[in-house]
Formats: sequence, C-alpha cells, structure tokens
Amino acid sequence: MRVLKKVLALIILAHLALILFTNRALFFSTFDEAYWKDKYEHSQWKLPLSARTLGDDGLYLYEGFRLIRGGDPTLLNAEVPPLGKYLIGLSILIFGNGYWYGFLINTLSLITLLFLSNILLKNLLGALLVTTLIATDPLITSQFPLSMLDSLQLLFLLLTFLFLLKRRFILSGLAFGLFSETKFPILSPPIAIFLGFYLWRTTKSWKTIFIFFTITTLAYLLPYAQYLALSHSFADLLRVQKWIASFYLSANLVPNIGSSITALLTGWYQNLFTRIWVRAPEWSPVWTLIAPLAAISSVDALLKILRKKENIMWLPIAGFTLFSLLFFAMIPFWVRYLVLPLPFFYLMSAKLLRSIPITIILILVNLVFSTGILFPTPARMLNQLSYNWQYGFSHDIYEDLANESKIVTRDNFRRFGLQAFSQAEIESVSVSFDTSRLSRWQSPQTIPVRITYDTRHIGSFEENKTIQLIKERGQWKILWDWENLIDKLSQDRYLETIVEEGRRGSILASDKTALAEDFDSVMIWATPGLLDKLREEELLKLLWELFDHNVAHIAFHQRIVGNSLSDLPIPLGVLYKPVSNELRSFPGITLTSHLGRRYRQSNIVTVGKVLNTSYFECCSYLYTTTTYDGDNGVEYERNSELKGFNGGSLVIKDKEGNVVRIILDIEKRDGKNVQL
Repeated sequence: MRVLKKVLALIILAHLALILFTNRALFFSTFDEAYWKDKYEHSQWKLPLSARTLGDDGLYLYEGFRLIRGGDPTLLNAEVPPLGKYLIGLSILIFGNGYWYGFLINTLSLITLLFLSNILLKNLLGALLVTTLIATDPLITSQFPLSMLDSLQLLFLLLTFLFLLKRRFILSGLAFGLFSETKFPILSPPIAIFLGFYLWRTTKSWKTIFIFFTITTLAYLLPYAQYLALSHSFADLLRVQKWIASFYLSANLVPNIGSSITALLTGWYQNLFTRIWVRAPEWSPVWTLIAPLAAISSVDALLKILRKKENIMWLPIAGFTLFSLLFFAMIPFWVRYLVLPLPFFYLMSAKLLRSIPITIILILVNLVFSTGILFPTPARMLNQLSYNWQYGFSHDIYEDLANESKIVTRDNFRRFGLQAFSQAEIESVSVSFDTSRLSRWQSPQTIPVRITYDTRHIGSFEENKTIQLIKERGQWKILWDWENLIDKLSQDRYLETIVEEGRRGSILASDKTALAEDFDSVMIWATPGLLDKLREEELLKLLWELFDHNVAHIAFHQRIVGNSLSDLPIPLGVLYKPVSNELRSFPGITLTSHLGRRYRQSNIVTVGKVLNTSYFECCSYLYTTTTYDGDNGVEYERNSELKGFNGGSLVIKDKEGNVVRIILDIEKRDGKNVQL
C-alpha cells in the first residue's frame, strides 16, 4: 500500500508537470495591456452588436489588471463580485500573466481535497485515490491554464468544509464568505442551511452559529474595501448588491433543463444560446459511473445521518452533492459549472466504491481522456481562425501566428489586413477548413481551406489555399503569409477595385410613371478619426432618420467603430432620397456619387422592395443591383428581368502599379425595364 500511495502521488505530480509543459506558451507569456484593452472596448461588453466576442476568461484578465491598479470594481463587469478578479490581477502583477492564477488555485484545491478526503474516508490511500481521480479528470485538467472563477469557488467551498470538520469555525466562516463573494451567491443559501444544521448538531450553540455567519458576512464584504476607499458609502455598496441580484434575477436566459444530467451521463449538452446539442470535449466516461453513485451515496448518507447511523461529518458534503445534482439540472447550464460539484461527486462515490482495482481503472480512463485536453488537435484554433478571418479581425489572427511569422507589429499586421479588405471592397467572408485529417501529434501539418469573398459591387470570388500549422511551446500556431488571404498578395502589393455601375430596371406604371427606378444618389462615408465625438449622437440620429429607421443608431455606430482604422473611410449606406445639407455639415462625413433606388406609391400593385441577397448586412445599406434582389411584390416577381450587374475589375498591383493578378473582370449589364 505504501508503494501505491507513492505511485498515486507521482501520478498527480507528473500530471501537474505535464499541464505546465503543454501550456508553457501561456504560463510564460506576458500580459499585453494594449491588446486586451482594445479587445474589451470593441467586444460585446461595450458594443452590443460586436462580433468580436470576449469570453469570461478574457474579461476577467482585463478586469483583474484594471482592478489591481486601483480601479473601481463596480464600473465594469459589476455583476460579478471582485475577489477573483483581484486575484487574477495579482497573478498578472507577480508573474506577468493571469494564467498562473488558474494553476495555483487548482493546485491548492487538490491539496485541500486531499486533506478533506482523508478526514472523511479516514484513509490516506482512499484520499489519494479520490485526489488522483480529480487531478486527472479532463474538466479539471482544462481549468489549470484558465483565468476563470469556478475553480476559485471550488477552493473556498473545500476550505469551508475542511475547516468546518476540523472545528475551525472562524476560518470556515471566512472561507464560506469568500466562496459566496466569488460569484453570484445563488448557491450560498442552501449551503448555509446545511452548515447551520451541522453547527447546531455538533455544538448546540446559537452563539457559534451567530459568529460563523457574522464572519461570513464580513468576509463577503471584504473584497469591496477598495470600492469603499474610493469614497463610496456603505449605502452605495448595498445598492451595488441589490443591482447584482436584480441583474441575475431579471436575466432572460431560458434554462436548458436536464442538460447537466445528459452531460454527466453521455457527454452531450444543449448549448445555452443556439439550443443545439453538442459534445463536451472535457467529458470522461467516468462521469457516467460517478453521477448515479454520488446520488445513491448521498441519499444513503443523509438517511443514515437522520437515523444517527452515520457520522454527522458527511452531512454538508452529502447535502451539497445531492442538491447540486438537482440544482444544475434546473438552471441555464454550461459544462464548466460542473467544476464545483465534480470533486464532491467523486468523494461521495468513493464512499460506496471501495475497490482499489476499479478506482485505478477509472484513473487510467481519466488520464486517457485528458490527453485530448493536453494534446489537442488544431480544430479549436482553426475554428477561431475561421471566425477572425470571416470578420476581418487581423489583430486577433496575429495572436495565433507563429513567432517566425510575426515579422511586423500587430498594428501594422492589422492595418494591412483592413486595407486589403477595404481595397477589395470585401463585405463578407466564408471560410471552410478541411478538418478530416487533423492530427494532435504531427507538426507541421498542412490544412486545406476554401475562402469565399463577397465584394460590395462586383460579386464574389473564391480562393482555395492551404494553411500550414506548427506546434510552438505546446500551442498550435499559424505559419502566415498574405497569400493565405488572397493568392499573389504580399506586403509590398495592393488591391485595386474599379466599378462601372449597372442599373436595375425600372418598374413603369401603365402611364409610364416610374414606380421604382435607380437614380443618381450618394454613398455616405464616415472617417472615424475625423468625426466630432460631441456630435456623434446627433449624427447617428440623423442617419437613422435618413434611412427611415431601417438601420438603427447602434448599428451605424457599430459599423463605424467596430473594426476600423481611424483614417480609413467606412461606407455606411446609399441614400434612396435626396441628400440633406445638414448631413454635409458633419466633419468626417463624405459623399460620393452612387446609384440608389427610389419608389413611388401605387394604389394598383404592390411594387415591393429590394434586399441584399448576397451577404448579411448588419449595420449598413449598401445598395447595388449586383447584390440586391426583389424581396416582394413586382420587384420579386419580375426580378430576373429587372436584375442588372455592375461591371468592373479587382486586381492586385505591385508597388510600381503593374498588374500582378486579375481576380475579377466583370462586364456591366443593365436590367430591363418592366411595363405594367
């Protein structure tokens, strides 16, 4: 048995070392304040329509950095209490990045679990078996390099129970207060009931219970010391707590009921937003066994405690385990929420499953499934690359470049990417990788990719390329060349678009009055760096009115600031009414000649409207006959006759102005008029 204990300890240490090794690119990186500030300010947290999403881990990184430098914890992301973000910021301050936070918190959780398991099981070997199971679990393994709050919440709950069983009630109350402060404390009331009942059964002292929960309350408020130091009052703090409660209670998320149970038993869960059933990469077949075992063991323990045939020490553990199985099945659920109850599932299972050989087999299964976490294929990185490519987020693509490809700064890389999209008038991109032969081991490896670009005026073109990937310090990275974007494109070349506008045919009434016709209108452009910030709301309101409320204020704002260069004009829309002189008065706004489409009312027929059928326009109205088709009425019914096409060309030129490649060369064609 002594040898087995040493082997289990060695497995845990080796697994932690492997986590460090495979994530060394993260653990030895340096927090880039400028990048994360830019990403936050252009994410959905600041721009509701932004496609440049920032996950909770990135948000906590940025917030942690801001708070550790004395920021107000209620200005940004106030719905999440500040404790975890302070600790992430402390990690950035000490280690230069926030990823060591995850490693240290999860390591401390394992140590605490070992001590707690030893007290409950009264067996060091059993405690080591449980701790090894948790350490090698794929979900827990995935948490070590993350700047998330679930593991911190787990640590404080483990400490709460550990100090409780050791009768260190003040420390237990302190840990429970910090547990409640880590995230929205929706779990705290039921856990408090188990704790209070345990305290009463073991001490019969109301004074002890009062002191315990007083310490809990003070610990909950402690991380807000900086908030109070910034001249806020205690009344302000209470209003913040009221706002947090209101934020979560008024959330419109529809629970994916039962998703946690299917995740535990099968590895499949329902995505909270898309409602599509997806596979959890962090799942282990071991969950299929421990979930029902934990439920049975918890019920058995609670019944025996009521009959005084079981040690009261199991009460808070069994109570929380059974409650969490029910609770997580009823709320809006993500797989990472299982980080909190999973160790307790293992612990309660160990109470029934005393077989050492079976437990060792389960450890081996966890190790095998953790391989996919520690040595992933490039699939996840390719999905992110596809997304960034689709939306032109060159600065985010830069983060996934191999070091040898970073021959320019991130800002210059982004500028070239945005200028290329602007020069080619690219409005929409579809990227599809062939992932049928991805390897988690082979480096380098080449991945085929098909890219379809939709231009604003002259249609679409397709590129079939290959992307080369390499493993760099445990992370998949891209060997980038601008020819990956468009064949024959390079840093010393540029794209040029020439457009000859085609007209969509007119719809003529019986008296030859034009009910719908193209006319000489204007394209509205905005240069972000030249706009008057003090008149921004006035401008957005005017644009909203000019486009008959069809494009919202917030949409135009997103178009201008979402992913733009300060000196690069952004096309906002083509007017279908005469331009107002008021619009010309705004600095940063320019107008260029462009065909628009206008309508006259008819009491006889439904003339209809045209819509962009080539690509989705979130935040603009870029009418051209090439991309717009009839959506209803005569416009739809006679679309094939009315339809026209712009002519023009898209070419790549070298710095001397010589054409290197002709990408598109389209002949103009006007649509035919339709006489009713």
